Order: sequence, then C-alpha cells, then structure tokens
Amino acid sequence: RSIVVPNLGEVIVSPNSECKFENDKLLEQILGEIHEKIRKLPPDDVFKVRSLIAVDAVRGTQFITKVEKDGTTTLTVIDGEVAFSDIKKKATMVVRKNQRSVVKPGGLPTEPVAIEQNQIPKWWK
Repeated sequence: RSIVVPNLGEVIVSPNSECKFENDKLLEQILGEIHEKIRKLPPDDVFKVRSLIAVDAVRGTQFITKVEKDGTTTLTVIDGEVAFSDIKKKATMVVRKNQRSVVKPGGLPTEPVAIEQNQIPKWWK
C-alpha cells in the first residue's frame, strides 16, 4: 500500500506490516517493512521513523526500515543518508547509500556495513 504524504514524499507499506502516523513528521513503525522516499527537506526540518527500540531521522533520502516481532530494527539506505539511533539516543550512526545498520532490543546501532544493490529486496516494485 502506498501513502503519499503532501510536501514530504511517499511511504510504501509491505503486506503484514503495521505503522501509524503520529503527525506529519513522525511515523511509528510497529512491525514489518516500509520503504520510504522522502524529498529533500530544509535544514531545520526532519522526518522521523520510530520503532520501539530505534529512531531514523531523515532530511531527504530513500530507505527501508524493517521491524521484527522482538523489536529488532534494520535500516537499509538506498540513496542519501539517515541518522540511526537507539530509542534512548545513546548512540547514533550515520547510514549512507548502500549501507545497513541494526538495533537489537537493549542494544545500540551497529556500525554501518556496505551492501550491494542486489542484496536489497525490491518488494515494493
């Protein structure tokens, strides 16, 4: 299901996923995979995706967030960069194009690792 967010971009929700908008700048992701395409935002503006254990802060990029049943949150950046933090903001990793980072329950974001474009499942296409 595709959701167009005025003046922001598009959020594509995969089957069997759960999410809700808290407001026009915050998406709460509960379970599953979401593909976000967020337009370039002004320096003082940010869009956030939050799970129970992690937060993505975005200013314009294309990325996928996946939340598993135990809360493990995986961020994969397709284009641009995303600041990826644990929910308590003890640590933040900048994840760039063709990189992935993971936050497990009670943990901190892993160092971003490089991935190949063919490792990214294109379920939204």
